[in-house]
Amino acid sequence: GSEMCIRDSPTIGNNVIVNANSLIAGKVNIGNNVVVGGGTIVMKDIPDNCVVVGNPAYILYQNDVRVNKPL
Repeated sequence: GSEMCIRDSPTIGNNVIVNANSLIAGKVNIGNNVVVGGGTIVMKDIPDNCVVVGNPAYILYQNDVRVNKPL
């Protein structure tokens, strides 16, 4: 039923920007102050204060520091 859809949906924090052609799928948590780059595929949780890009998504910046870290 509809409860299952809500329970399996992403949770998106505050001040989040999701750019065009991105996909956020499943029961994932998107932190606060996150930017999801265009065309990014997000299937895992993203911590606060990150810029994520790619397929699969990886953290390009975290807390304004370039980290190039897999999720």
